[in-house]
Amino acid sequence: MKRLIFLLVFVNILNYPIWAEDIGGIRIGEKLETVIENLGEPQYYKIIIIPESGNVFEFLYYQQKNFLVVGEKKKVCFVGIKGNCPNKTKKGLGLGDTIKKAINIYGKAKKIQLGERSRIVFEKSDISVEGKVGTTKIERIFLGKLKLRKDF
Repeated sequence: MKRLIFLLVFVNILNYPIWAEDIGGIRIGEKLETVIENLGEPQYYKIIIIPESGNVFEFLYYQQKNFLVVGEKKKVCFVGIKGNCPNKTKKGLGLGDTIKKAINIYGKAKKIQLGERSRIVFEKSDISVEGKVGTTKIERIFLGKLKLRKDF
């Protein structure tokens, strides 16, 4: 019996490593069904099919919570927060924190200019943050990479 319990715990850890990053408790690879059980039905739900690849993405947007979850093959592939969302990453990074805090937590980063916004992508994690050019305040946090086209 002890072996069976150990095996079940071990398999669960392999599926959802305890060190894996999350935002508001949502992890990459988690079933969308579980997300809906935990957060409720989203205010907006949209399915997008990418013609070039045939990939199907499900977008679940929780407007009151400023929380976006994107799924592919019924599993979470991307999470984003903005606005007044109180959720934080597992390591404690939240909206309104500084870029400096994010670098202290996640290490080396690459900056990408997006018009009037800057995105900081952390090379050793699935986390990226965004804010207005010329400021250090984080306005959006993303977990995962959303690849909608082959040429990105």
